[in-house]
Amino acid sequence: MIEVLEHLSDPAETLKEIRRVLKPGGSLYLTTPNRLWPLEQHGVRLGNRRWPSYALPGITWIKPLHKRVSNFGAFSRRK
Repeated sequence: MIEVLEHLSDPAETLKEIRRVLKPGGSLYLTTPNRLWPLEQHGVRLGNRRWPSYALPGITWIKPLHKRVSNFGAFSRRK
């Protein structure tokens, strides 16, 4: 699951299903965007236009703006 989890409507449920079907001793390779990376890899949506990640570095990680300019989830260490 490379850069997929943040696009799911219910990531926790998806991970439960993966655990259910994964072979005993099997491995899951999973990556998500890194908030410490200054450029959002998905780009930024403002109005009806999508901007490339380098146009507005760091803007998607500002919490109040995240849901307004992004169409993906964000994860942190906090539960």
